[in-house]
Amino acid sequence: MKDVKVPNYKDLIKLAIKTNLDLKVYFSYQLTLFVANLFGIEVKKAFDFKEQHDDINLDYYKYNSNIWKKIMTKLNNKESKPQIAFTSESLGLLMNALFEINWYIQNFTTDDYNLDSKEMLDDNYIFSKDKTDLEIIKEVNAKIIDESIINATNIDALLEFFYDLFSGETDKNSYKLLRTFKILFQVDDDITTGNTNLSFNKKILKINKTTLSLNLVIDQQMEKLRMVNWIHS
Repeated sequence: MKDVKVPNYKDLIKLAIKTNLDLKVYFSYQLTLFVANLFGIEVKKAFDFKEQHDDINLDYYKYNSNIWKKIMTKLNNKESKPQIAFTSESLGLLMNALFEINWYIQNFTTDDYNLDSKEMLDDNYIFSKDKTDLEIIKEVNAKIIDESIINATNIDALLEFFYDLFSGETDKNSYKLLRTFKILFQVDDDITTGNTNLSFNKKILKINKTTLSLNLVIDQQMEKLRMVNWIHS
């Protein structure tokens, strides 16, 4: 358990995690390291948040794709069956990622973005009556990380997700449940009920009208798939 050390606010600042977008990239990075560690793949070069990134999404996407190429190559090796080794280091990476996901989601649970399900008119206005979901996501991503959220010892956002999942609250179109998936996966701004404008070339996640039916969009170029890229928003 010595490897399980969840970073605090000061730790993140030292790593140059300054905005919520940085935080989103960071938890995706931790998840990638977790999977690589499970399969015994050494990641020699860390993703450096201290470097100047004109487009951190694009820079991380390129970095992340290279690691997933190695993971997929090992998984597809027919001569040698990949072995999974869950170590204390794996646990540490997983715990870090889960806490960082929790912190990121908590930024969307304030009164400003917490509409009642009856106020959500369609799939694209789940956080606000006046701004689209993507506008809210970009607004939150641009904000500086919240010290009070990060230093609080709770997992409120993850608990709220499970509450939305099992509470039985009246939610005709499952919009409340859809919020968490949108926070983590939405990459475009033209999702409407029934997905009449859904373009598979632009989205990672297809959300059907029933909401709970989720299908990964597989890019025709396998090198761009590798893993659901949570960051390309």
